[in-house]
Amino acid sequence: MVQLLTLNSGKKPITHEIMIMKTPYLFVVTISLTFVCSVTLVRGEDLSIPKQIEAAQAAGSITNLLAISKKIETLWPTNAGNYFQYQNQLSAALQPLCSSNAMAGQILVQQTGMTLAKKCPNDISIVEGCFSAKEAIMGRIAKVTESAPTLRIAQMMAKTVGEVRSAIIPNYHWVFVTANVAPPVFPTTPLKTNEIRVFFSGMGADAISDPVARAAYIKACAENGSNNIQNGLQLDILPQINQAMISTFLNYSKNAFAHDPGAKNHINDLAASAHLTEEERQQLQ
Repeated sequence: MVQLLTLNSGKKPITHEIMIMKTPYLFVVTISLTFVCSVTLVRGEDLSIPKQIEAAQAAGSITNLLAISKKIETLWPTNAGNYFQYQNQLSAALQPLCSSNAMAGQILVQQTGMTLAKKCPNDISIVEGCFSAKEAIMGRIAKVTESAPTLRIAQMMAKTVGEVRSAIIPNYHWVFVTANVAPPVFPTTPLKTNEIRVFFSGMGADAISDPVARAAYIKACAENGSNNIQNGLQLDILPQINQAMISTFLNYSKNAFAHDPGAKNHINDLAASAHLTEEERQQLQ
């Protein structure tokens, strides 16, 4: 028996399915509609880095922040998710120190260059964290160097804008996802004596004894989760990050041209790197 329950959630309906294998017995199954929250796991050896950054910032220790920067670099590329998270935190710690310490500004510029140069991995689970960190870091370096903007930093920004724009899928359409995935395959093995099989949306995979049916269910859950993340990225998160980045880049570049008119000779290269539209390119003139 298959029972469908459709709920209106925002602009898209969510369909919840309950499936019960037909048996000689009568069962009453109560299902609670739930959403699974994502959990970020941090490797044990990295747990101390955020606290180290906080301590170094509180002490105003540029030397310690520089040492931490080098330690964070060792996380790339094996732990890319934490790499961008910690670089973002380090950037935030350095920013307030730049006004009174020239060395802090130099470290921030160097750290920004290293971070923005690294491409966000294809792992869909860390794409948001990566681009969000880059957007925040771009904003900080723009503010810290606004009195003396440089072509070099504008070039860093252009490549980063181009990267996020390359990650946006043109004409993306929302892909169906469900709050709880229904097992897509019924077991093919015969029922044992007095065996009871109950299948419902959102059930634990371990409760499915048939290996083929269990594997199909695990795959379906993974695909549903990926589609949910991709929907959010393409329809909301990446477009917002793109808007923030392009605003920072255009304003910074125009400021850089005002300080160094010769830098305008690089407009075409900057526009190509940032994948600018013609209208956006005209704003740099």
